[in-house]
Amino acid sequence: MRNLANTLRDLRRDKRDVQLERSLEAVAQESSSRLDACLAAEDSSPSERAQRNEQMFRLTLALNALPEAQREAVILRHYQGWSLADISRELNR
Repeated sequence: MRNLANTLRDLRRDKRDVQLERSLEAVAQESSSRLDACLAAEDSSPSERAQRNEQMFRLTLALNALPEAQREAVILRHYQGWSLADISRELNR
């Protein structure tokens, strides 16, 4: 019932600008690459790299566990640096 209600709500709202849309997977991959680069030190040890990989894995799991709209909002805010007003307009909320 919730999925049906969400679909009906989506059909009633104004359409998004397709020019602004980006693949969530591409954004997540791009962001995780940047985050990975920030976390990686040039001389990091194997254990440090393993810890970093584990953190990235847990972050990915946590993002995937969020509802789509929340996941998109988190990615736009924390990885893309969008303002809350811009996110609100993009998500129509």
